[in-house]
This record gives sequence, structure tokens and C-alpha cells, in this order.
Amino acid sequence: MAQIRGYIAVSLDGFIADADHGVGWLDDFDGTDFGYEPFIADIGCVVMGRKSFDFVDSYDGDWPYPGKDVILVTHRDVANPPPQSRIWSGDDVRPLIEELRQYEGGDIWVVGGSDLMHQFRRGGGLDTLEIFTMPVLLGRGVPLWLPGPGKEMATLVESAAMDLGVVRSVYRF
Repeated sequence: MAQIRGYIAVSLDGFIADADHGVGWLDDFDGTDFGYEPFIADIGCVVMGRKSFDFVDSYDGDWPYPGKDVILVTHRDVANPPPQSRIWSGDDVRPLIEELRQYEGGDIWVVGGSDLMHQFRRGGGLDTLEIFTMPVLLGRGVPLWLPGPGKEMATLVESAAMDLGVVRSVYRF
């Protein structure tokens, strides 16, 4: 059975993007090996929301997930869909999660976006989350988590200090 995974950088104060929805605050960490290559090698399908897709699509250069199946979760038309992609536009992600559980091409990566990450977590569709806590305080921005209904517990399965003061933590839900 495919694992549905998250892999994301977060500021020390819990933000995944700055107040302008940018990630330039991560530039100081470019070129540092945080294990992306082994992670992406296990991924067969990338699931992303429209905001994350628009963000990735706005950069010059090649599509960053070549050879991966892509599911874009959106209710709007996509003028320039990436290769190997399809649109999913349901209001409840649980049927998509059920479908993804049957995926046989590798693990699934829920890319970026606190909204989609929140929907997957609340729908029981986030098996693990690999968080890279960067030693940066942004003060304000886009939070990793949206407010939820109350206390939820995750199990820490791995944690390690990395280069440049980054802490990698892997949680199971």
C-alpha cells in the first residue's frame, strides 16, 4: 500500500511561507543536502493544491517533478497542466485518499500548502510528515497548520540535527 507523505520546511515560529507567500527566506539553505534525492526517488505521485501549483509554475525552468504522476486539487481550470497530470475537484478529499491508497507507482507526496495538508490530515490521509525546522523566525506568514477542532497527537519516529542548524523531524499520524 502506498504511503501518503509530507515533506516540508517550516520556520522556527511555524510558517511555511512569509507574509507575501514567498519562500525566499529559504535561499540561505540552497545547496545543502537535506535528503531530498532519496525522498523523491520513493515518490510516484505528487498531489498539490492550486496555490502550490501556481507558485511552482511561476518559476522559470523545467517542471520540478519529471516522471511523476501529478494530481492537481482545484476547482478552477488549469491552462498549462504539467505532464502526467490530472485534475481532482471534489469537495472532500477522503475519496481521493481512498484512491491514492491503491496507487502502485510509489509513495504519494502531498506538496506544500497548509490548506491541502490540513485536509489530508483531517481526512486520515497523511501517514508521515517530514518537517525541516529552519532556524529562522519570520514573525508572520503562512502557518503550517490551519486551526483544527482540538488536540491531535502525532508520534515522533525520528529526529536529527542537520547542517546550518536545521532540525529534521519525522512524525507518524
